[in-house]
Amino acid sequence: MTNTTREKEDMTDQPLVTVVVPVYNAEAHLEQCVNSITGQTYRNIELVLVDDGSSDGSPAFCDHLVLTQRNAQVIHQSNQGVAAARNAGLQSSHGDYVMFVDSDDWLEYDAISTAVEQSEHDRLDLYVMGYRRVLEHGEGTAPELIEVTGDDALHTIDDVRSERCQNELCSLDAAGFLYSCWGKLFRREWVGDVRFREGDSYGEDSIFVMDCLEHGGRVLVGSAPFYDYREQATGLVRGFRASKPDDIAVLHERLLSFYDRSVLNAGNLAFQQRRCAEDVLWAMDTAFGAKPDVTVGQRLEFLTRLSNVPSRGFCLKGAKKAASSRELKVLFLLNSKVLWKAYLERRLRNA
Repeated sequence: MTNTTREKEDMTDQPLVTVVVPVYNAEAHLEQCVNSITGQTYRNIELVLVDDGSSDGSPAFCDHLVLTQRNAQVIHQSNQGVAAARNAGLQSSHGDYVMFVDSDDWLEYDAISTAVEQSEHDRLDLYVMGYRRVLEHGEGTAPELIEVTGDDALHTIDDVRSERCQNELCSLDAAGFLYSCWGKLFRREWVGDVRFREGDSYGEDSIFVMDCLEHGGRVLVGSAPFYDYREQATGLVRGFRASKPDDIAVLHERLLSFYDRSVLNAGNLAFQQRRCAEDVLWAMDTAFGAKPDVTVGQRLEFLTRLSNVPSRGFCLKGAKKAASSRELKVLFLLNSKVLWKAYLERRLRNA
């Protein structure tokens, strides 16, 4: 028996894992990302690359890859956003498990084998990997590394509305484990018909995770950092987008319906208030660094919409301890269009 034949037989005994990678103008980091997936010690992997209308060399890279990797497929679509790209990959998946990897991130070589082994052993619905934040501060500067890991504790979510489960989930959320879809191995059957909300550019993956958790399930957070998350000062999360006030409103509506404030302990309630305040305040800050073709009027409208999000009252309760400037906090509290305009003009003059 050849080594290749033996490997194929071994693979048939392993659950199939679908890895979905949404791709948009990602040629700078795509090869590193893909190599970290194809180089896994776990072999029974289905790789789905979804090219979301890229205009750089990403489509050609994807097309070449499928010629050399028998377990890879590529989907080309017009630019519809990361949520639509993930949905397309999820729709075409055949795996017993599915995970999402952003095209500028990468996996440690034994990430999937560890996640599958743990998931099979403990009959998990969701395995959450520890991860490493890779903060890039510019060319020629070494990135800052921050590890975020759990304790391998099993969380049985038998009644998502119970006080115990609400506080367990909120504590995991506060520790940085539930806000994203990346760095997680989902049991495909558990995900079911849940899909990403298309059109949003902020918080859509948090909503996806919450929608899955509505089913209840068995969740474990790993103690080793198997996922490397590249964090840059630009992009959908940090950059200016006129739709962000609407996206934040949708995210906060979902958060406030998922978490029952009447049963959260004081620490978890304070976290959710601060988290929502930071969503708004950090978005406000992008108005001052927007491209020059964004007019003062457009920036002012953006700030006004953020100041009046439906969750404003809840956000104000967490604003004092939010990580943001005192000036923005005061302006958010006063909510005066005249003051916003004066502050905006001063910031732009001094830029």
